[in-house]
Amino acid sequence: MRTNNPTGILGDKYSDQFTDWLVKLGYTHCFYLGGGNVMHLLESASHRFKCVPFVHEIGAAIAADYFNEISEGNEKAFVLVTAGPALTNIVTSIASAWVDGRELLIIGGQAKVSDLSKGKYRQIGFQEIDGVGICRSITKKSFRIDKPISFAKLNRFTELTKSGRKGPVFLEFCIDVSAMPRQKERRNLNRYLFSSRPLRLKPYLKTKRIVNKLQNSKRPLVILGGELDRNVSEGSISVLKKLGIPLATTFNGIDRVGSDYEYYCGRPNWYGSRWANLINQQADLIIAIGSRLSLGQVGYNWQEYAPKAKVIQISSDKRELQKIFPKKNLTVCANANDFLQNLISKLNTSERKFDFSEWQDFIVEIKKNLSHPDPGNIARQEFVELHTFLASLFAILDSSDQIIPCSSGGVYTGTMQVMLHKSGQKIVTSSGLASMGFGLSGAIGAALANPLKRTILLEGDGGFAQNLQELGTLKANQLNLKIFIFDNQGYASIRTTQKTYFNNHYVGCDEFTGLGFPSWKKLAESYSFSFYELNPSTLFDSTFHELLNSQKPVIFVVKLDPDQLYFPKIGSRINISGSMESNPLHIMDPQLNSSQISRYLKYL
Repeated sequence: MRTNNPTGILGDKYSDQFTDWLVKLGYTHCFYLGGGNVMHLLESASHRFKCVPFVHEIGAAIAADYFNEISEGNEKAFVLVTAGPALTNIVTSIASAWVDGRELLIIGGQAKVSDLSKGKYRQIGFQEIDGVGICRSITKKSFRIDKPISFAKLNRFTELTKSGRKGPVFLEFCIDVSAMPRQKERRNLNRYLFSSRPLRLKPYLKTKRIVNKLQNSKRPLVILGGELDRNVSEGSISVLKKLGIPLATTFNGIDRVGSDYEYYCGRPNWYGSRWANLINQQADLIIAIGSRLSLGQVGYNWQEYAPKAKVIQISSDKRELQKIFPKKNLTVCANANDFLQNLISKLNTSERKFDFSEWQDFIVEIKKNLSHPDPGNIARQEFVELHTFLASLFAILDSSDQIIPCSSGGVYTGTMQVMLHKSGQKIVTSSGLASMGFGLSGAIGAALANPLKRTILLEGDGGFAQNLQELGTLKANQLNLKIFIFDNQGYASIRTTQKTYFNNHYVGCDEFTGLGFPSWKKLAESYSFSFYELNPSTLFDSTFHELLNSQKPVIFVVKLDPDQLYFPKIGSRINISGSMESNPLHIMDPQLNSSQISRYLKYL
């Protein structure tokens, strides 16, 4: 890993000039896998950035995504990969950043300008493939640099990654252009620096209407989404707390408020916890700030989403506001950060008091009684029960920890259901694409962003196996990363689906149906990592605590029952027409008894 040396101008190539500009635009880290078509760019970058090599391109891109999402300073990473297979290898991570609205700049290599096939042939140049065409639908901008561009143009491209709803930008760099001489430029580049213009103030005229609806509500719920920056939400909590506003979050906005907030309402979702879903469904007003209100958020039976509520959605993405689901009473196309600050200002100056004390008492009661792991979760005695273990683990983690749950599977949904995270903890996941295999690379990116903090990775064995090559990157950087691999002998979610819908006809879901997994202990030893197996006899013993509190990488393997089913969950069925039909968010299995229904569903 090379440290940057921004003093002076190094080299006379255009790649030197281009990377100088990236330094000026705030980039500090380059995550990369080298190759011939980016050799000039990589050589230039190595003198200017902290350059971190990855074993696979997708690992570099996922790490940069998580790095930018969780970095607490002014540091920012971009991705540098060569042409052809390097680009196709990272398409999944680009798509994930696109769906979740995350800041990401990808610079890819390309063949010489004279060797471009330009759509006439399948390929002419070495490793040539139309990366711009491939990435166009999953980026805010895909652009081929087949001649030198100006600083102002590069500034516009990088600004796109963070303006409006954030998202990836892909720049495809022809190798001969990178080797061209440095271009003439005006001495004062600062005159070309600009930020995107703020959204018109017109949308904020609706803020007064929203405040009025909030004042007239008896059961309000404000949902904070991933479009909100952490510093903005943290700065707003004190006012919301003073007013006693009930707050929930989306999965991507999970750490915008801690569960220790008095009127914290969890993470309502198709894969969410029962208590959060019950609160959501009984609200009479929902204000979703910076959330796209995805199908996962509102449930596949979205027609019955929050049936008693007026729904207000605020997002900078107009297309998300135009979706037919859920039914909305008001939409505001605005930057979520600006809107929340504007709302806080209006609430601060409002003379009218709020009155929803009965609703507040209900939230406190339901959280106290139902936020623990569901008693329906039972593992055989030789195995660890997932939900109980997760709840106990989260209880002992520090408020300064960074937590990286995987993005799909039983470990992911279990985490999202039982996690009662602390204020100050930073949590990143990629819920939109919900791809397996994001955990390790994402955790490495988070640990590189804030190396003085402990990073906790939670990943199933199936997902971990998909990108385990980045253990090499972890070894090279010796990060304070604690890896929890939950060993349930395969793809537990797929196994559960086949058990539920296909009468235990298992196909390609575990070692008995064709999957192969390594010895996790031997794998850890091959990288010289500490290893510890967690079973009922070793849970939370002195060795575990010693390793957890160490400063070195550690791999913990948690032995789960492969036959355990996870609760609560929302049931679906195939109706007479052959289509799938699902319950709304508040009806989860195992279903509540009559006494619980009268107590916890009294507003429906």
